[in-house]
Parts: sequence; C-alpha cells; structure tokens
Amino acid sequence: MKKWLLFLLVAVSFATGTALYAQGQHWKGHGFPIPNLTADQKTKIEGIMGQTRQAVTAIRLEEKKKRIELSQAYLDPNVSRDTVDQKQQEIAALKAQKTQKMTDAQFAVRAILTPAQNQAFSQVLASRALREGHEGGHGCGMHEHGKHGNWHGEKSHTEGGVPQPQH
Repeated sequence: MKKWLLFLLVAVSFATGTALYAQGQHWKGHGFPIPNLTADQKTKIEGIMGQTRQAVTAIRLEEKKKRIELSQAYLDPNVSRDTVDQKQQEIAALKAQKTQKMTDAQFAVRAILTPAQNQAFSQVLASRALREGHEGGHGCGMHEHGKHGNWHGEKSHTEGGVPQPQH
C-alpha cells in the first residue's frame, strides 16, 4: 500500500512538473516551473536566487576546505579521534548552514507567489525532493556540484581538490 501511494505521488508530481515545463513555464532555463510570473516576481526571485547562490557558494568553499583538512588528517597515522570528530562536526555544521540558506530562499520565494503559483512550486519541491533524496532536496534549482556540473550546468573547476577561479 505504501509503495502504491509513493508511486502515485511521484507520478502526479512528475506529470504536473512535466506539463508546466512543456508549457514553457520554467524559470531561467533551470526547469523551475512557476506559472504566470509577473515581471516584478521574476525580478524578486532572481534577487533571492542571486543572494542565495553567493551565500551557498561561500559555504561550499569553506566546506571543501574542511573536507581537505579532514583528508589531510586521515593521512596522519597518529591522528586522534577527537581531531577527526571535530572536522566531521565542522563539515556537518556547514552542510546544515547550506541547507538552511536554501530553505530560507524557498520560503522567500513562496512569500511572493500567489496561491496557484505556490501550488505549482510545492509540486516542484516535492518532485525534486523525491528525485534528489540521496542528497536531500535542494529546491529552487539549486543542486549540489557533482559529476554533471553545478546548478548552472557548469563543470566544477578544481585542481588538486582546491576550487579554482572560473574564467
């Protein structure tokens, strides 16, 4: 019964998202369908997304530094459990900050949408949460950097595990 209900939820979410996307109602080419956005709403959403992108990028860079520090700690055969635990806690705290920033952005977007637009937005978030469950839903078109690039479709630029400026 639970599997059937989950299947039904996924099917409805997928159908709704696909229908909106097919109508050309996506945001900035990121597959972010919200119907009937006004120019003012688009401007506000772009501002929210820009601020969130900056904040999340800074957190990601710090998280990457902490991961490198953890990796270096593991190379030390005399590393203490406390050192490893501390680095893991720092990384977990940064992940929590990143998730909070994205959640803040989702609710800031919700605040400027109409009830009908919020319904569509909720469908998108539910669908993405199911698709991206292994990473936790990122909503608002924000996806973790990965083998397929970042949330803009750009490839990640790293050298030796250290982020490099993109030109």
